[in-house]
Amino acid sequence: MKSKKDKKEKKLRLVLLIAALTIILILFQVNELTEAASTVPQEISVTIPAGSSNQQIAELLADSGVIKSKYAFLFLSKYLGYDKSLKAGSYVLDSSWNLNKIINELSKGQVQSIKFTIPEGYHIEQIAEKLAAEGLVDREKFLTLANSDIFDYPFLKDIDTEGYLLEGYLFPDTYQVTKGMDELDIIKMMLNRFNQIYDENLRERAKELNLTDHEVITIASMVEKEAKFDEDRPLIASVIYNRLKIGMPLQIDATVQFALGTTKPKLYKKDLKVDSPYNTYLNYGLPPGPIGSPGKASILAALYPKETDYLYYLAKSDGTHVFSKTLEEHNAAKQKYIK
Repeated sequence: MKSKKDKKEKKLRLVLLIAALTIILILFQVNELTEAASTVPQEISVTIPAGSSNQQIAELLADSGVIKSKYAFLFLSKYLGYDKSLKAGSYVLDSSWNLNKIINELSKGQVQSIKFTIPEGYHIEQIAEKLAAEGLVDREKFLTLANSDIFDYPFLKDIDTEGYLLEGYLFPDTYQVTKGMDELDIIKMMLNRFNQIYDENLRERAKELNLTDHEVITIASMVEKEAKFDEDRPLIASVIYNRLKIGMPLQIDATVQFALGTTKPKLYKKDLKVDSPYNTYLNYGLPPGPIGSPGKASILAALYPKETDYLYYLAKSDGTHVFSKTLEEHNAAKQKYIK
């Protein structure tokens, strides 16, 4: 007969065998679930919203076909210590990656990003067209938002303009965006950049000049359109201020171009008669608002113009300007520089 000791040892061996088989089975299942969802490489774009829980991320990845099992994702991310450090954003993941690689990518936060550049002087419709051409926005949605009063910034208070409410305030710069960002996100990003540039110190300077922020940016936008070189900007600004001071029409060609809605290589007499509040040949004072987005150099020129007696300027063939105090000097400059 077998002793009690033998029976206990046999029972223990059976328990250990069952435990070992169970562990092997679990490991096999975990290994199978942590393998890639596909053997064929396939890039899948996934956007993880800010504030997503690990559970929500797992469900999103499983529904998108990036991973096989959300349960395996939850188990492995917790085991690796990443369950609370996965980052939101737009990613391009591959369903042929194993679960470990996917979790690693999400923990690094290396999101898919796109760069775009808005040149200085671009007006709202040019910005919308450029972003739409690059596949970043819907043009009409962008323009609708650009004319809405939902944005709460100090420089947008009490704006009275004939054009888009945000004209002049979408700062021209190079931006980096994630693919999941929409029209509202991009506009806010550009307004935030403007707010960084046009800071409290510059707003205080506008008050010293007895100007509103809107008037400053309107002047800056004309300087931006008229000047190619930074050294000319404060001088062009001085001509604008000098003309405003004596009640002389600004007669700035760029405002006529804006009124026409097109850029012509040359303006004719009939163009200067276009019926628009932006036509500074027909109307005295400043136009209703900016005619484009000025860069920082033009904003500073509008706030810190040179002190001169100039009332005229003329663009030379190299893009620089010659400045004159009288009409006689201006006409002489025309004879000299315009062929």
